[in-house]
Parts: sequence; C-alpha cells; structure tokens
Amino acid sequence: MSGVSVRTLHFYDETALLKPAYTKANGYRIYEEAQLLMLQQILFYRELGFELKRIKGILRQRKFEKVAALKSHRQVLEKNVARTRTLIETIDKTIKHLKGTKKMKSEELFTGFSVAAGKDRFNEGFNRDGTTIDCKVSGKDTGGAMCVLEVNNSGWPRHLNPEQDEWIYVVDGEVELEIGKKRFHLGPRESMFIPRNVEHVWTSVSASAQIINT
Repeated sequence: MSGVSVRTLHFYDETALLKPAYTKANGYRIYEEAQLLMLQQILFYRELGFELKRIKGILRQRKFEKVAALKSHRQVLEKNVARTRTLIETIDKTIKHLKGTKKMKSEELFTGFSVAAGKDRFNEGFNRDGTTIDCKVSGKDTGGAMCVLEVNNSGWPRHLNPEQDEWIYVVDGEVELEIGKKRFHLGPRESMFIPRNVEHVWTSVSASAQIINT
C-alpha cells in the first residue's frame, strides 16, 4: 500500500525506527493501524527532506502528537505549493515574453526566486545555541550541487564535510577559523575556502558575526 519495500521495513525494524505490532512464528512482520500511521509520518518527513536519524528523534519525543505533526506537514506543503504556483506563473510569463505575445517586466523574471533580508528560503530558518541560520539557496534548487546559508552567530562547532566543499564569506564582524592544524583570521568582506574531508571550526571574535556559508 505504501510502496515501501520489505527490505526497507526490515531496516526500519532493525534500527528501531518502526517496529511491527508483532512477528508471526514464520517470521512475517504484522503491521496494524498504529504502525501504519507511524509509517505515514516517516514518509511525510522523508518527503520533506528529513534524514532517518532526525525522524527517529522526532518520533521518539514524549510530546510527539500525530495530529499536530500532520498540521505542521500541511503548513509546510501549503507554503511549497504556493511557491511552486508562483514559479509556474513566472515560467508561463517568460514563455509568453520570449514568444512576443506579452511583454514582461525585468523584475518579473525573478518572481519566486528572491529571498528577503532576514528571511529563510522556505520560511523555516532556525536558531540553535544562539546561532541563526537562514537558507538562501537550497540544494533542492541546484540538484544538490550547492546550497547557500546566512549564519548569524558566535561560532560553529568542529566538524568536517565528507561529500562537499565549504566556502565562508564574512559579511560583518570578525571570525577566527581553525582548518586542519592552521589558524586564520577573517574580517568583513574576506572569505575562506574549506575543502571536503578537512576538520574545521570557527568562532566570532567580535560581538557577533554575519556569515555567508556555501
């Protein structure tokens, strides 16, 4: 019914993401309505781009409530639908403009693409430990080639990126970076390229820093 393979269900069981109601003596896993509703939640979160580890954490929260989650999914999807409709309108207008049937204003070429100052690409910016992160360009926009984040904070924990390079541009403030075993200091309008698989960390040495991170 769900289109989820038996192999995937076995994996969900093994990782305790979704356990069956019970298992028969012949090894068949039996899923009842409660499990089907949880599977639906998993599929919604997957559709919205959540990783399995994060989904597991969400579903295990004591305060998790299915109806509230469904309402949240609906709000996100409504925003995505509204944006998709805007982009479709931009496409249609551009086609008419190129065919010469209807003149298009220059600013109309970018309707649906612009992100206002202090806003997130999907209106889902978040704050974590004093760090405000707004997505300006998503990997969904570029086929996974690139994403652009605006970061306003006091620093970023030590980490490495196994599958992508990273670039930091300081819009305002000053930042200290440690890349591998080397230290760097960046001021406004300075930038630094960080290759993949290199451990790094950075922190603001001014009251706060505004960073463009790709």
